[in-house]
Amino acid sequence: MLKKLLGSLLDRKRHWNYFTLYENITRWNSSHGFPDPTSLPDKMSLPSSFWSSVKDLHELTLQDEHERAVSVWWIDGDICVTPTLRGDRSSVTSKYSLKVQYIPHTHDTNYTKQVEVDGKTIFKKTLQESEVPHQSTISPLFNLHTHPPHYQDGRRYYHYFSRTDIVSLIMGDSTFSGVITDEVILLCKTNRTPNFVPDIVDDRSISQELLWQQLGLVQFKGTWRTAEFEKSENITYV
Repeated sequence: MLKKLLGSLLDRKRHWNYFTLYENITRWNSSHGFPDPTSLPDKMSLPSSFWSSVKDLHELTLQDEHERAVSVWWIDGDICVTPTLRGDRSSVTSKYSLKVQYIPHTHDTNYTKQVEVDGKTIFKKTLQESEVPHQSTISPLFNLHTHPPHYQDGRRYYHYFSRTDIVSLIMGDSTFSGVITDEVILLCKTNRTPNFVPDIVDDRSISQELLWQQLGLVQFKGTWRTAEFEKSENITYV
């Protein structure tokens, strides 16, 4: 019995679902701190709707080579992705208003959960009356933006994070931030992350190893094919 319980606890540490991710981000935010690198999981799972949105963003950017951005939210137990914001080839900015409401049905006792961004409905779901929360919980999880492809000798490749991306993460309140190429890369701040970005971190020098050594950033990678994030294994985060 004890062995089974310990195994369950270890599995939970190694693999987070999106509720566990939300719980931890909320805890870090309330304590105004960031996690120890060794406390982070090996894998994180998000629902299929998230990965569908990510794939759509990638395909749109392939078509016109313009950056796009979305924010990912926890809204009363569901993961919601804001509508696509389109920028130019090198940058994109985000700004919008978000609202959640529970609309009673006229023909039964159920409710429709409806999430709107700038007046546009992005999420709908039918709930029983007992499932409607007394108070809504709306929490930002992380932001994502796409990078357009580049081509050389018939080969397609993508740039990694820019210094601007890193400064935005370090100087902001979010624990995570990510970029979408032909995969999704999330960076996570830790208790080793400083509150400034040294000059050595520039567009030419930025690498996964440098971001860990200089800024204490832990990297996760995922794709819509695997439908989960995995902590990058080529660096030991201790």
